Amino acid sequence: MRNNNSEKFYNGIETIFLYSCNICIFKQIFKIIFNLIQYHEKILLNSLLL
Repeated sequence: MRNNNSEKFYNGIETIFLYSCNICIFKQIFKIIFNLIQYHEKILLNSLLL
């Protein structure tokens, strides 16, 4: 019984850890995409102004 509970506990920690890692990765990807969009917007605006 004790082993089962601690196993569940560690599985819970593992899933939380993996979930938070995925969130971090998605945040990084989103940040990169957002930066690229902003960069391209600046280029487009500059080319339109020229």
